[in-house]
Amino acid sequence: MNFDRSYFEYWTEMRTVLEKLPHEQISNMKELIFSLPSKSGQLLTIGNGGSASNAEHASCDLSKGLTLQNPGVNFRSTCLTSNSSLLTAWSNDTSYDEAIGHLILSQGNSADMLLAISGSGNSKNILRGIDVAKSLGITTVGLTGFNGGKVSKMVDLEIRIESDDMQIVENLHLAVIHSIVKLCTVVNAIGEE
Repeated sequence: MNFDRSYFEYWTEMRTVLEKLPHEQISNMKELIFSLPSKSGQLLTIGNGGSASNAEHASCDLSKGLTLQNPGVNFRSTCLTSNSSLLTAWSNDTSYDEAIGHLILSQGNSADMLLAISGSGNSKNILRGIDVAKSLGITTVGLTGFNGGKVSKMVDLEIRIESDDMQIVENLHLAVIHSIVKLCTVVNAIGEE
């Protein structure tokens, strides 16, 4: 096998960043998510590009995983950025920066939680979405990278992946989601003992 130096540097940084994961914040995020069904709330997820893909993946895995692992509980989650028709309609009629905010206004309420995924933490449409969510009394959680950007100062809870490599940030955002699904399995298994 012939790998160049950047290949090994990537995996070395991945190991280094993994050692700095904010486990307490991840646990706090899990508790917020687990509390949603008892409040009749839902998880709303948003992101751009790879983060939009992770937002959709989060909605799928958390909705199915938490419902499957907790019989009798209907965990609801909606990825607002996966409805391309509605997203582009609002973008066309207002602006792309405002579109997510309009989706939150029409689909969110104070019992909900917003998971805003942004590697840079500075995407204008994500920032506007957080603003709107906060105006509705929605709990906000940010999955960020780099220095957290503006999202860092806006959300109720931030989980920051301490890396300046977007691929590592996106990989570990998804790993955080998967770890919460795994925690759900562990919680359920403990509850059965």
